[in-house]
Amino acid sequence: MRWIKDLLLTAELVFLFLFLPLAFFLNWFPVPIIPALLAVTLYCAAVAKMDKSFPTGPFLRLAPWRRHRARILRLLLINGALLTVVVLAVRPEWALSFVRAEPLIWIMVMLLYPLFSALPQEFIYRSFFFHRYRRLFAASWSMDAVNAFAFGFMHIVFDNWVAVALTTVGGWLFARTYRRSGSLLCVTLEHSLYGCFIFTIGLGHFFYEPWSG
Repeated sequence: MRWIKDLLLTAELVFLFLFLPLAFFLNWFPVPIIPALLAVTLYCAAVAKMDKSFPTGPFLRLAPWRRHRARILRLLLINGALLTVVVLAVRPEWALSFVRAEPLIWIMVMLLYPLFSALPQEFIYRSFFFHRYRRLFAASWSMDAVNAFAFGFMHIVFDNWVAVALTTVGGWLFARTYRRSGSLLCVTLEHSLYGCFIFTIGLGHFFYEPWSG
């Protein structure tokens, strides 16, 4: 029956996107964040594999990036400028601090973040979320709003409100990009650009526990 399936889907959504982040925040599962993220990615991939209606072909097309890159880069320029002004005005000593303090680690983050963080996050929160739970939402805006909230809420694992606030806004941007493009590659590139900028400008310690200590 439809209502039973909807109930099960709602329970799964709550477990994956609310309970698990909260459990990590409360240290119920003392597991490093990246392995935990990859484990959830494997679960979502397994569920998607069993779903014959789950689309895969369009996700990695480059054409959507060509169509949407001007808008994505324009917003990145605006938002990046705003964040830069805030950093320089509030804590100027943070500017480029990661680059200056740990240049080799910074380079590693620039290289590995897109593959091991941005890509699995976008698969879970956009490709999987938008297909798996679409029947639970009557309007696209409500789905985008819940998706943005869930994405921001996941970042409570870093135990600071800045990470949650920034990623909630980012989640809304990424949700809109995914809805428009239908491309995992497109939204992963957007996420990677924002993530690498955040680490570079000096806000990385809100998202990177080993360096923040």
